[in-house]
Amino acid sequence: MRSVMVLVFVALVSSSCSTPCVGGCLNDSGTGAGGGGGSASDSGLPFGGGGFANGGGFANGGGFANGGGFANGGGANQPMDAGAMCPPGSLQFTPPTDVDFGAVASGCGQTRSVWLTNRCALSLGVSIEAREGASPSTHFLVQPNAAVIPPNSSFELRVVFTPSSVGPRQGVLLVDDGNFQVAAALRGVGAQSGSVTENFVIPPRPAVDVLMVLSDGPGMGPAQQALAANAAGFMQYAIATQQDFHLAAILGRSDGGSRLTTSTGANVLTPTTPNLEQQFADLVNVGTSGSPTESCLERANTELLNDIRSWTRPDASLSIFCLQDSLEQTPVAPGAWVSQLDVFQRVPTYVNASARFAPCSGPDDPILAGVTDLTFGGTGSICATDGGMIPSAIANRIFGFRDAFKLRSRPEPDAGISASIDGIPIPTMVMTETVWWWESRRNAVIFAPLYVPEPGKTLVVEYTQACAP
Repeated sequence: MRSVMVLVFVALVSSSCSTPCVGGCLNDSGTGAGGGGGSASDSGLPFGGGGFANGGGFANGGGFANGGGFANGGGANQPMDAGAMCPPGSLQFTPPTDVDFGAVASGCGQTRSVWLTNRCALSLGVSIEAREGASPSTHFLVQPNAAVIPPNSSFELRVVFTPSSVGPRQGVLLVDDGNFQVAAALRGVGAQSGSVTENFVIPPRPAVDVLMVLSDGPGMGPAQQALAANAAGFMQYAIATQQDFHLAAILGRSDGGSRLTTSTGANVLTPTTPNLEQQFADLVNVGTSGSPTESCLERANTELLNDIRSWTRPDASLSIFCLQDSLEQTPVAPGAWVSQLDVFQRVPTYVNASARFAPCSGPDDPILAGVTDLTFGGTGSICATDGGMIPSAIANRIFGFRDAFKLRSRPEPDAGISASIDGIPIPTMVMTETVWWWESRRNAVIFAPLYVPEPGKTLVVEYTQACAP
């Protein structure tokens, strides 16, 4: 099983920028009736898969040559001055570019979110269509089928897969802005029933790879010092839970370079690093001579794409830990950011933020607040007397046991949802205490703190897929 944890320490105040996107996929182990699948749509978490390399089945625009079906700006495309036309690559899918619905009961529907990002300085009008071969799809339905995407912003598409019979189905989602097309492969399997079994394996010794993204902008000294001063509190959580961790750090500005090193030359800290707390303090005290505007999520994404294999482990969770004093400088919506991070194939993804939340003046950061919520993370305020560096609130999410398990498909609540650990059924209540519950909004099974599955155990969740109209 692979995991992602994303944790964010942030102090916020400014905005506007962009971030590159790449395709990818993700998921926990688990089997649905007939095969693997994507994730719940309400949380904005599309999942990827293989197939349709280079637009297989539509190579070189086959079936859509010269914009066929989307003829030169048909549909919702806005007229644009050719001299001001957006460059190629301005319109992008946020990963994954393959959307796998897994097994869905014949006659029922399941929904996935797919995110589009407009990286142009102009609004883009787009036509949107799902196709199977050269014909409009009868099994994949996309909503809406036309949109105007504002400059430097993300837009959510909803794709419903409703198989009419048992067997595999393939299609393609095409988006045309009048000048260029982007495509995402669609896959699903019609199944005889909607029964789903998902397996979540908790490693015997939890492992986490932590990437800290640190601002060195003006005024960041006190926040860096507060983080360094809490080194002992953070490490205590790792020791108490016997976490095997790798910890690295980078600067948050776009020209921040590669991984930082301590005074002894270490660029990855582990439980066996000599003088660990002092080395941690060295790593986070990065000075204040840098840029006042930064993008933690953008920098983390770029660094991991370029360097993830050199210091992280494929069986470890991944935690991105941000410290910055500006609003997240990207146009990507929270759900799209979660999808972007899914490319690293780690589950779960936690985002925690110690940021410019109340009682600070000004608005909360909408992107970080949204990502924190979607990933079950905690928040702290950098304006609090402790600088928001509360080990119990933040380190517990980095080094604590996993308590939330996102499901691939949406269950039908009336049909019942069951959970077992190592074959032993787990009730939802013990006496008057709640043990676990299913949350509809984020489509996840969540355990109360005293009942989280222990290391070395396997959680099995069984349910019947909801049948969308």
